[in-house]
Amino acid sequence: MNSSPLFLGIDTSNYTSSAAIVCENEHISKTQLLSVGDGMRGVRQSDAVFMHSRNLPPLLQQLFSEIDTSRIAAVGVSTRPRNVEGSYMPAFTVGQGYAHTIAAALGVPCFDLSHQQGHIAAGLFGLDAFDTPDFAESFYAFHVSGGTTELLLCENRDGDIACQLIGATSDLHAGQVVDRIGVKLGISFPCGKEIDKLAQNADKNLSHAVSVKGLSCSLSGAENLCLRFLENGESAENVALFLLTYIERSLCAVIENAFTQYGTRPILFVGGVMSNSIIRARMTKRFKCRFAPAELSRDNAVGIAALAMIKAKKL
Repeated sequence: MNSSPLFLGIDTSNYTSSAAIVCENEHISKTQLLSVGDGMRGVRQSDAVFMHSRNLPPLLQQLFSEIDTSRIAAVGVSTRPRNVEGSYMPAFTVGQGYAHTIAAALGVPCFDLSHQQGHIAAGLFGLDAFDTPDFAESFYAFHVSGGTTELLLCENRDGDIACQLIGATSDLHAGQVVDRIGVKLGISFPCGKEIDKLAQNADKNLSHAVSVKGLSCSLSGAENLCLRFLENGESAENVALFLLTYIERSLCAVIENAFTQYGTRPILFVGGVMSNSIIRARMTKRFKCRFAPAELSRDNAVGIAALAMIKAKKL
């Protein structure tokens, strides 16, 4: 890394412990997935808190061994899922405690941020797009993961991202459906990568109408349809492709309705589900959109560190 100040980000989501250092347009990231038992589709919050408490010390030790910690100028941490009143998840308290302790020891500021802001910022940072014309002012961000399926109308206020929720799923999140069907197929959680691989080998395009009303989509039907297809003898490969197609078509319909209501704007896709190769390829052909780099689509602390850098420079 160059000789510029360093900025530390910490994120303790319900799936991943992560810490990152950002320096201008460079980054170092350390992540550790939480352990999920065979056949399970997630972890309890109490277990997540325990695992984050176990995972963070070695991750931070690895990270700090590669840098000069005296160069850390600010710390950022995700303290809640979304930047809205009442948003709370116990897992984030672990990262918050570590971040504020480290900042106090170093005598530098600590910025409390949301996990969702981190995802959006990671996408912009990875694309070097904070200051590009498409994302310099107003844009859409579609955050699609195991815990979120939300369309956000965003404003880039000199790198500080303000988000208004305008669309969402009415029931299951996209990543939840992927993981539920993946576990049914015997895939270990999280199942996104393996579902992507299976879909690449499909030999049939199954089809069914999606359920979208305005800026709200329902994805529980996708799970039921996939289970029905499997009961009727359809291959895992064809069901995987159907599931990804159903999600992609649902998101597309929500976006088209948003264009009608709020106007056409560039779209940034973030979140683990949006690292899927099939969905990315189809969306790119249809919309003026950008995707967070695959390694920054999944839960990580890079965006949190990038936002800490932007906020610190304003002090």
